[in-house]
Amino acid sequence: MERKLTAAMLRGLPDLMTTEQARAVLQIGRGKMYKLINMQQLKVLRIGQNYRIPKAYLLDFLNENA
Repeated sequence: MERKLTAAMLRGLPDLMTTEQARAVLQIGRGKMYKLINMQQLKVLRIGQNYRIPKAYLLDFLNENA
C-alpha cells in the first residue's frame, strides 16, 4: 500500500518556508538543498535574492521521492 504524505503531516509549519525550514523537514544539509533547487528537483519561488518553498511544493517533492 502506497502511503501519501499530506499537509496534516506538516502541520505547524508555515505555508511558505525558508530553505532552512525546508532543510529541517528534509533533514539534509545546505549543499544538498541547493543542489535539489539548482537541478530543479525541488520547485521554489524566488523572491528577490531569496528562495521560498511553499508547503505544497515540499509535499509534491516528498511524495515523488518517497
